Amino acid sequence: MYYVLCTISPVSAVTDFSTSFDSTYIFDQSGNAQVTHLIEIKNNLAHLYTTVYSLAIRSSELTNITTSVNEKNVTPQIETTNNLTNIHITAPDPKIGKEQINLFKISYATPSFAEKIGNTYALTLPRAQKGNEAESFVRRIEVPESYPPLSHSTIPPQSTIEENGMRSYVFVGAGNVNITLLFGDQVTYQLSLGYDLKNPTGKTGPTEIALPPDTPYQQVILDSIDPAPNEIVLDQDGNWLARYELGYLEKKHVTARLYVTISPSPINYDPSTSLPVKTDKYWERNDQISSLAHQLKTPKNIYQYLLDNFSYDYSKIYANQRLGVEEALKNPSSAICNEFTDTFIALSRTLNIPARSIIGYAYSNNDSLRPLGQSTDVLHSYPEYYDPEHKLWVSIDPTWGHTTGGVNYYDRLDFSHIAFVRLGLESEYPLPPGSYRDDLSVKQVEVSVASDAPTTSPQISEVNGFLVNTGNAAIINQDGITYLPPYGKTLSIQQFPSTSSPKKVVGYILLIICAILFLKFLRPWRRFMRPNT
Repeated sequence: MYYVLCTISPVSAVTDFSTSFDSTYIFDQSGNAQVTHLIEIKNNLAHLYTTVYSLAIRSSELTNITTSVNEKNVTPQIETTNNLTNIHITAPDPKIGKEQINLFKISYATPSFAEKIGNTYALTLPRAQKGNEAESFVRRIEVPESYPPLSHSTIPPQSTIEENGMRSYVFVGAGNVNITLLFGDQVTYQLSLGYDLKNPTGKTGPTEIALPPDTPYQQVILDSIDPAPNEIVLDQDGNWLARYELGYLEKKHVTARLYVTISPSPINYDPSTSLPVKTDKYWERNDQISSLAHQLKTPKNIYQYLLDNFSYDYSKIYANQRLGVEEALKNPSSAICNEFTDTFIALSRTLNIPARSIIGYAYSNNDSLRPLGQSTDVLHSYPEYYDPEHKLWVSIDPTWGHTTGGVNYYDRLDFSHIAFVRLGLESEYPLPPGSYRDDLSVKQVEVSVASDAPTTSPQISEVNGFLVNTGNAAIINQDGITYLPPYGKTLSIQQFPSTSSPKKVVGYILLIICAILFLKFLRPWRRFMRPNT
């Protein structure tokens, strides 16, 4: 939301008027808000006074709009275009003279400032254009006491009051920035995923599919997968890759049901080990990219650059096209989430800052403010970068930071982002769920908020000399194992050779060499056997 002030003077300085804003947002249990803005404009000069006031709100879902000037009801002029509502008010009898105050009041109802997912809420108090120039800027938010506790606010409230079944938070100043408030700690989703696999070759060979993995922001329970894979392996980016063996011209349909618990903060164990900074397809590097990267210098500046210079192209949401950073910088007004993400990664890696792409699913109640941009079952991509000081990967979303008009998706995500794959070592592999299908009309990704989830039950069993995770969740730092996903296997402790047995040592070394050669053999096979998209 931003404000535009108009006066009878074609050109007026900020000092010609003194402005104060007082906005109240009252949310109900469903996340709908009743909003009231009181704007006082004081004349600092005798010959200048306010005749027109305009308010622009980044939402097309406004109802019950009422306006008044100096406590007299007036009929506003309302224009709605491209998810933006402009309210223009003409003062019928403005107060004239130095120190005189004209009071504009605007009220409306909207569902656009809240995202309710399960029992959690993400609320956004919009910023005002040039809000920092106001003498006073106050925003009040009221929520029912039944809301979960406030878990995060981008700006600390100046005061908190509980009375009459409501909790009130007051924010003073910082009028030119959005304020995001998160109520609750985490959300659990149920995922139903489908995969169509086929072997077009004349030989039996391996293939693999990607399952949503554990990340710092999510914990995964693999409730069921049919048919069961031979094993699930972990790559260096932390992806879960379920492996199958397909015979000559064999087709196989795999269904998986998972529960994924999402937190806005990185609180979970991260199984990834890569810190990629190399170039790759879509993450190119040239003199222009290098010059721009060294001007921006930090991930924060790169994020802000994308918000200020890229424009989201809603006409491309369902287009199966990915431009890469070179084309994105040439066409910044024709971007979707791929271009925001790939450009962030390329600029960061140019500065030797490890960065990678997450392709996943973003749960959104408002596709205009929080659009999705992957054509395959309408997925969403967003980047993450490595913070060496805290030794963790940080996920951000410059796409939504832009489309929401500056909501802060840099310091913290929300309850919406589900990671399907993390692309670091390669820009195109592994393929995310939703990409493995023969019939493009059949939906292969179903996501819903779960009312409950199975109990996490990692379990270790010894099978044919291997330790196998036969449970539904990863084993993390227990039983001598650092990390092992469901269906993951590792050599049993009893299978490791002792130093007193040279033959066993040699055999063990040969086993390792064979494993390395097998992986090299598997790499071209998995590319050859990728499903059609």
